[in-house]
Amino acid sequence: MNTSPTRNRPDFFFRKAGCCTRCDGPFRESTAYVVAEKIAWKVIEVNGEPLALTQREMVPVCSDCVDVRERVLADDMKGGKRSCPNCSLIMFPAARNRLGAVWNGRFCSKRCEQRHRRGSKSAARPYRHCGCCGTSFRGRVDARYCSSACRQARYRMRLEGHVPAPVASSGGQK
Repeated sequence: MNTSPTRNRPDFFFRKAGCCTRCDGPFRESTAYVVAEKIAWKVIEVNGEPLALTQREMVPVCSDCVDVRERVLADDMKGGKRSCPNCSLIMFPAARNRLGAVWNGRFCSKRCEQRHRRGSKSAARPYRHCGCCGTSFRGRVDARYCSSACRQARYRMRLEGHVPAPVASSGGQK
């Protein structure tokens, strides 16, 4: 990885979820500064030389890795501190986007955003009743069984002639 001549840091970084982008260490004080960095999303080989495909992204950095300029910028910004609703990491915006606006994100990373979204989706699903064992479960809208084991057991019962063909189950509330 090449280093920049003006500062003693690499030209780009790789994003690692749940860790500081610059040092790959965990957030010790559960506090992060959100800065703009050049992030490599793919490395390809061109004429025998590795070439990183990068883009600027807003990423969390621990308080040990933040330089003085970024720390002063974070103190001057009107955005104030925020807390990630998924992992409760306290974030200080320390960079502006290309248009000059202060970073206005809710989550510290894409991973936290996706986990939060997936969690709210599963919580919104109604309870269903398994067509084999009768237990209540949350599943897809068209799910008939709570597990693949129940689905297989029901199939074997049907082959032996013990049960009629399955009917679509209705999503009842628990």
